[in-house]
Amino acid sequence: MLKGDHGVHWSCTTLRKLLASLSAGMAAHRHAAQVEQVVSWLHQARGSQGRFQPTLSVGRDGVNVPMCHGAWKEGATATVSVLDRGGKRRGTVYLGQMPESGQGTLTEQLTALLQDVLSQVDSQGLRLVYVSDDGYHPSDYYHAVLRQMHDPHRPWRQLEWIRIIDYYHACLYIQRLADTLFGPVAQG
Repeated sequence: MLKGDHGVHWSCTTLRKLLASLSAGMAAHRHAAQVEQVVSWLHQARGSQGRFQPTLSVGRDGVNVPMCHGAWKEGATATVSVLDRGGKRRGTVYLGQMPESGQGTLTEQLTALLQDVLSQVDSQGLRLVYVSDDGYHPSDYYHAVLRQMHDPHRPWRQLEWIRIIDYYHACLYIQRLADTLFGPVAQG
């Protein structure tokens, strides 16, 4: 694009250095901007018309990332979306991390984002939803973090998250269970 639009010829190495510098420069501002945006969407959702509660929907998944020499490793992704009373999505914040053992960085970023948003917005009257494929890290996040999370405005009360496992993966788990119980036969 630089070559076509401006006649600038950059090598991949130069472009990667620029992108790394931009990323590092913006990283310090990302969290605060994400919190501010989600809080803004939640206020809009609360003021909307409809029959549903405003929803804070959190998703987490892994994504296979190609590495050098043909190897693939699992990176981590997360989303935080806000839906209004009519069920319309107001917006989504995206988080992602390159492959890392245990996915600790994404866990810390997502948890900090949720805690900071919920400290600014009362969770009362808010539907909290967690959507995942129930893989190891997404399931562990639900059990170790979300189920243990307390309401910042009512520290004696744990937040209640509705857990949703996507249909495709739920069917795979049921099929595995049937195969284990009955073997790979029609009865299963």
